[in-house]
Amino acid sequence: ITTDGKATIKAVVTCGSASETVSLEVNVAAELKVSTPLCVKPNCLHDNDNCSAAIGVVDQIAYNNEKIYYIESAGEEKEFEGAYITALSADGSKKEHLYYFKETCVDWIVHRGYFYFSVYEYDKSNIAEMGQEINRDAYIYRIPLDKSTDEREVVYYAKHVSGDSQIDELMAFGDYLYFIVTGNTKENNEFVFESYKQDLKDFSLERLCIENGIELMTPSLIDDKLIFASSKEKDGEYQYYITDFNGNNPEPFCWVHEDDKLISDGKYIYIGKDVYYMEDDTQRTMTIYDAKMNKVDDIDLGSGSVTTWRFLPVDDKLFLFGGKKDAGKYVVFYYDKSVIGSLNGEKWDYTVTNKTIG
Repeated sequence: ITTDGKATIKAVVTCGSASETVSLEVNVAAELKVSTPLCVKPNCLHDNDNCSAAIGVVDQIAYNNEKIYYIESAGEEKEFEGAYITALSADGSKKEHLYYFKETCVDWIVHRGYFYFSVYEYDKSNIAEMGQEINRDAYIYRIPLDKSTDEREVVYYAKHVSGDSQIDELMAFGDYLYFIVTGNTKENNEFVFESYKQDLKDFSLERLCIENGIELMTPSLIDDKLIFASSKEKDGEYQYYITDFNGNNPEPFCWVHEDDKLISDGKYIYIGKDVYYMEDDTQRTMTIYDAKMNKVDDIDLGSGSVTTWRFLPVDDKLFLFGGKKDAGKYVVFYYDKSVIGSLNGEKWDYTVTNKTIG
């Protein structure tokens, strides 16, 4: 799910069985409460891959400057090997393959005119026997979205790790890229979990490791500061830290239970149970705080088969979830943020767009 920050939301809705899956680009007009597949074919039922909104099975999309970006698997023309970085026009009328690569993509983001993606590739000179570890190299690359060059640029190479190495959790704010490196070191074959900050102006690198080996990771924005999760754990809770916008001067911020998730929309901080892919009748609650961790509201989210807990701020009024399974259909729905501060533990009713997909 992504947004232009105004009144339009882009979402991917996956339909069909496990063996026959179609992902449709869906445009949600927030004010009109309407969701419409981005299809330009007349009289299309949007139920198979002949629909121009069908983009295959994708994990995420990003919206930037009137285009939607995603990674799709290569087809028969590449013998089903590798993938394309793909751009789709906002109305769904034009699709363009920006770049083809053979490696396995782990994570990607769009930031300041570039498509950043982390991959790993196997060292074919060292083929492991059954049950043995396979060496592989992990990289972060970037390509310009304006196609000013067809060559990808190496942003980072995790040259100190090899066995099962990968780079994940890519995030970017301002001039800095944040990511996590995991794998076994080439020097002594010890497993490492390392968090980094990289300056995108000169590619200089900094470990996000503070006292006693505490790793800072996966930042989120609140006002003009960043909140980092950390590896510091005590009695089933994890310490979060707050820094300036450039990720400097970390200070303890709050503790969050290991079963909870902290998400910020830039104005509020939301803490509650992670309900990703849970389909039961468990009652779900959430506590909402301001930027200084003053409690604003306790909210009852109700129960039911919520399929994802992805928050997406559109403006001061809407608060979007990714999807909810309802009578065999998946729908896009959202909550009205203007009521925050007045619910006092009461149920927060959601609004469903007027079309179901699936």
